[in-house]
Amino acid sequence: MRTYTRMLAVCGAGVLLFGAALVGANQQTASGPAPTRVGVIDLAKLINDLDELKDRNGEVQVKAGAYKKELDKLKEEVEALQRRLEHEVPRTDIKLRIEVRTQLAERLALGDARKKAYETLLELENGEIIRGLYEKVAAAAGEFAKREGYDMLILDDRGINLDANTGIERINATIQNKRVIYAADELNVTLRLLTKMNNDYKASGGKPAAPAGGAKKK
Repeated sequence: MRTYTRMLAVCGAGVLLFGAALVGANQQTASGPAPTRVGVIDLAKLINDLDELKDRNGEVQVKAGAYKKELDKLKEEVEALQRRLEHEVPRTDIKLRIEVRTQLAERLALGDARKKAYETLLELENGEIIRGLYEKVAAAAGEFAKREGYDMLILDDRGINLDANTGIERINATIQNKRVIYAADELNVTLRLLTKMNNDYKASGGKPAAPAGGAKKK
């Protein structure tokens, strides 16, 4: 019979730590530290709704379109060589057939190589876009927190649900990776931060700006 042993062990440690924290809290006097102010951010919504992401994705789509045209041209050349080999080159002309087959093999290999190269380039560029935007979100969130008096901003993962008909290992992993079980709606600062970042992006002329607190130009 499968059990929740590992999950319960983790939860048990959390309960012990929480209990210790409560004891410490009860011993604090009225002059103790002020309550911590926490906000939550839906990172997926924030990044996906950034105007800069839409612009950067548009640039990638232009490159993807250019790559597709090159691949389509190679495909047309391959199809032309195949038609020539099938309908035009006499089967008795061994030398010419070998020549056409060689050209066909070269175009096929070139097409496969370029397709893989273009896919890798697009994947790397998309990854670089998200990495850069995440750094900007982190910097903007830090400025927002200081300005608005937040002590901590954490990722809002309440939207991550436990899938039905899923094995115990995956269920346990999902539960252990979640950080927010409940948060009041007023703690969600996603839209406020999104509006600020989009306004700043528009004010910069729609050009990708360096993250706040980044390296200064020499």
